[in-house]
Amino acid sequence: MLSPRFLLLFSVFAMSFTPILLTSLTIPAPIIGMYRLFIVLLLFIPLFIKDRKHFQALPVKTILLACLSGFFLALHFLLGVYALRYTTIASNTVLITLEPLIVFIGSIFVFGDKLNLRSASSMVIAMIGALLMALSDFLHTDTNAPNLLLGDLLTVLGTISISIYMILGQKLVIKMHTTVYNFYVFAFASFVLFIINLIMDQPFTGYSTSQWGYLVLLAIVPTVFGLFLQNWLLKHISALVLSVSILGIPIGSNILAYFFYGKIPSLMQIGGCMVTIIGVWLFLKQKNKPNEIIPSAEARIEKM
Repeated sequence: MLSPRFLLLFSVFAMSFTPILLTSLTIPAPIIGMYRLFIVLLLFIPLFIKDRKHFQALPVKTILLACLSGFFLALHFLLGVYALRYTTIASNTVLITLEPLIVFIGSIFVFGDKLNLRSASSMVIAMIGALLMALSDFLHTDTNAPNLLLGDLLTVLGTISISIYMILGQKLVIKMHTTVYNFYVFAFASFVLFIINLIMDQPFTGYSTSQWGYLVLLAIVPTVFGLFLQNWLLKHISALVLSVSILGIPIGSNILAYFFYGKIPSLMQIGGCMVTIIGVWLFLKQKNKPNEIIPSAEARIEKM
C-alpha cells in the first residue's frame, strides 16, 4: 500500500492544476463548482453503493456537521473561481499559503492547541509575505486583471472557508467512513451551488465542448486526486500537516502557468512568495520539535 506521505505529495501535484484549469474556464463560477462536484459524485456511484452499509445509523448531528463542511467547501469553490478572474495566479496561490496558519488558529479553539512566541513570530513573517503580494497587486497595471485587490480579498475569504472545511473534516473522518463523509460533503456542496445557480438564473447548458472538457479535468485531477484523496488522508495526519501541503501548490501552479501561458511573476511577487514560504516553514519547524510533535488525527479527536 502506498504511504500517506507519497499520497500527500501526489495530491499536492494534482491540486497544482486548479488555477490553470480555472483560468481556462469562462463558465459562471457557481456552475463550475456545481458540475465539478456533480461529476465526482457520478464517478463514485459504484463506490457509494459498495460502501452503503456505512451510511446506516449515523447520528443526525454528525450528518449536519458534514453538510456544514460541504457548505464551506461550496463557498471556497465559489470565491476561488471569482478570485482568479480578478487577481493573478501568483498572488492567488501564495495567499492560499496562509491556510496552515488559519487552520492552526482554528485548532486552538477546536483541539486546544497552543501557540508559543516563536510560532506566533513565524506566523507574522508569513503574513508579511502575503502583504508583499498584495502590494505587488496594488502596483500592478495589468489590464487583464481589473481589480487585483478585490481578487486577493476573495482569495483570503476562500482560504478561510477551506480552512474551516479542513478542521471540520478532521473532526468528522474519525466518526464517519471516508466514503460517507465525501458523499455528504460533495453532495451538499453541489446542492448549495445548485440553489445559488437557480437564484442567479445561471444557464445550466449551452457551453462549448472544450468547456465541458475542462470541467471534467477539473473534477478528476484536482478534485478526485486532490480533495477526495486528502479527505482520506485526514484519518492518518492532522489538518495542520495536511494544510501545509499546499505550500507545494504555488511552486507547481506558477511553473505550470509559465509553460501554459508564459507568465513570469514580478520580483515583488517572488519576494513575497519566498517570505511567506520561509514564515510557514519556520512555523512548522517549531511545531515539529520533539516536545511539540503534531499528534495524529485520532489522538487529537480523543482530546475533545
